[in-house]
Amino acid sequence: MSLTGLYSSNNIQSDFQSKKLLEILLDDQIFPIKKKHIVFGKSDKIVLTDGNNSSSIYVYAVEKGMGALILESNIIDFIGEDGFIGLHHSNFMNDSKLHAESLTGELVTWRFELQDVLAKIINMQEGYLYHYNYMRETYERYTMKLRAIGEDNDGKVAMLLYSIASWFGIEAEEKDFVELPKIFTRKVLANYMGISHTTLSTVIRELARQGEVISKSQRLLVRVKKR
Repeated sequence: MSLTGLYSSNNIQSDFQSKKLLEILLDDQIFPIKKKHIVFGKSDKIVLTDGNNSSSIYVYAVEKGMGALILESNIIDFIGEDGFIGLHHSNFMNDSKLHAESLTGELVTWRFELQDVLAKIINMQEGYLYHYNYMRETYERYTMKLRAIGEDNDGKVAMLLYSIASWFGIEAEEKDFVELPKIFTRKVLANYMGISHTTLSTVIRELARQGEVISKSQRLLVRVKKR
């Protein structure tokens, strides 16, 4: 029986979280690997390969702040605290158009080499479950975005706002709502959703009329519980 067969889905989600994976990568008592503490400023570009050695692929673990994964000029994913940049898209690393960017005033990270991270995971008895759980969470977001592409603008905005709120929302006083962090500006959201700023604002006004979002004083709250 495989290790995944020994654990329920809930056990894997709770026992093999990304935060615990970072703690393991930083632990030098077992299979120590190279690491570097790097702090990026707002809008700093985060490269995923060594410019002098294309075989060196980097993985960044986010300790504080939030970043975006960008292909050409399009945001394709967000990375929050305890998330990883570069752990799930190594096949695209040699494409110089793929990079990450800090969305917060300070993005505190640990940088590792991908081959070292994978080696350490392999050398742990249950290491691959951390990688499995991380990949599962990441592809849940990707799947939601792919599903949203087939919707009209109203459906697309509603689905992706709910997805972002579920992953990155913070507790709000308003019952059944969570607040999106301020880095999710209209510009950032419109880029991620592939629509214009004007279209986004129009749909948000309609969702507010329906009671699905609250938009006021530069705050955007999204309903996460069904009425």
